[in-house]
Amino acid sequence: MIRCIVSDLDGTLVKTSMNVVDEKTIAYLKQCQKQGMLVILASGRPLSMMEDLGEILELDLYGGYLIGHNGYQVLDYKQNKTYESSSLLPKEVVEDVFNFSKTHLGYLTLITHKASYNFGSKLVRHVKRLYFYIRLRKTAHGFLREYNDFKSLNEVQEPIFKIGFASYSRRALVQLQNEMDAVFGDSIEVVRVNSRYIDITPKGITKGQALKTLMDKEGLLPEEVVAFGDAENDVSMFEVVGTAVAMDNALDSVKSKADAITDSNMKNGVLNYLLKAVGHIDE
Repeated sequence: MIRCIVSDLDGTLVKTSMNVVDEKTIAYLKQCQKQGMLVILASGRPLSMMEDLGEILELDLYGGYLIGHNGYQVLDYKQNKTYESSSLLPKEVVEDVFNFSKTHLGYLTLITHKASYNFGSKLVRHVKRLYFYIRLRKTAHGFLREYNDFKSLNEVQEPIFKIGFASYSRRALVQLQNEMDAVFGDSIEVVRVNSRYIDITPKGITKGQALKTLMDKEGLLPEEVVAFGDAENDVSMFEVVGTAVAMDNALDSVKSKADAITDSNMKNGVLNYLLKAVGHIDE
């Protein structure tokens, strides 16, 4: 029996490039919560870019959770509290990734508790910053209060807890991921968020670890939890739940770790799977 539904956002619950969730899916998840099921949203986004959807799904009304920044922060709606890890990335990791970004075409983001620091070509920086300024809603729960371009690490004075690197060169992404795993694998987590982007966080900071903590808190058994995802940062969730469902648009490496494959995010894969597994729920 499913007691908890966990879903990634981008590429899973959210329609690509539209940043919206299908109305039928929203209505269904609300009905699931009315029937006593717990809904948890888990994303690489900061909480400040998840809260709108949390409110739309009425997680605040039913006591759900948001897992942000790949597990670095958690919003507990029931207690109205935000929990944040104190883990930070080693300085040498930041230096190596920065040096890599200087010789490979891409866009680097260093994330601290106060701001986001961006490094890349002028055109890429402009487009990226405009995109985030439009999407970001600044709240008390959000980390990314400021966006700053930088040319030297000396300009970044705050400790860094997350790195993002985007590139249209898949070869560059694979190279960076392999190098980081080989040299710093014992102290960091390196995952592909999609085919063009990787995230780097301190060791143990994963969606799966955050989810396992919440499952223990709620007294949930693995077989009572279903998780949906499409990227490598979702695999850690697959490892702690009873049913792991990959989207049809998921990376092949993610599909290989799943118990089931559902339709793509553009074809309401989360809803379609739940209708089969849980069934229709009357209001």
